[in-house]
Amino acid sequence: MVFIIFFFAIYNIYSFFCFLVFVFINKYQDTYIQIYYNDIKYRIYNKRGKVMVNTYKSVFDTLSGVDITGYTEQKGSFTYLKWSYAEHIMSLYYPEFQVKWLPSDVFEDKTMIVNCRIEIGDLYKPGFLPVYDNKYNAISNPNASDINDTKQRCMVKTLAKFGLGISLFHNGDTKPAKLKLYGQINDPEIKKIAKAKNKKRAVLTALKKGGLNENTSEIELGQALQSS
Repeated sequence: MVFIIFFFAIYNIYSFFCFLVFVFINKYQDTYIQIYYNDIKYRIYNKRGKVMVNTYKSVFDTLSGVDITGYTEQKGSFTYLKWSYAEHIMSLYYPEFQVKWLPSDVFEDKTMIVNCRIEIGDLYKPGFLPVYDNKYNAISNPNASDINDTKQRCMVKTLAKFGLGISLFHNGDTKPAKLKLYGQINDPEIKKIAKAKNKKRAVLTALKKGGLNENTSEIELGQALQSS
């Protein structure tokens, strides 16, 4: 009995020591981690002294980078992310997410648009979708099954606004999309920087020669620095 008590005491001391080492190693990391030790919550703050929270950008960067190959289905000429996989993926990344259904819009011809709002903590995106058949014709007097199918599609579409499976809506691709949003570089000095292997040295050289000045396009310079 004494041996068992001694063993658990040593184990707890060792676990707490590992925790302290972990905190020391990560104190300069810009991350937010929650750890439970003996039912006491420890929070590791980022180097700015603030707890990390989700932002629209961080959520989009995370979900738009998910490869959904193998989790889709084909209906007509379009590819969809299955709602069950969408729910599964969201539960892995953001288990706190919620789908809230708002009043539907019903029109004079008895067609309908369903409306929802998806929330991830304090973040939210609204979504809407008409109740239509597999040929994308609006259905008059839709039944419960029609409305249920549309709600699932509406949820997936709204999740795409958070980034999940958004590439499907671009071109039907299941791989994460990499958009090229930059234009052509026109400044000859910036072109040299873009082609340089050592961009830091190229920038310093351009500054010394006056090639970079108050008229230099920050957008083109940023593009050059990110090019490989």
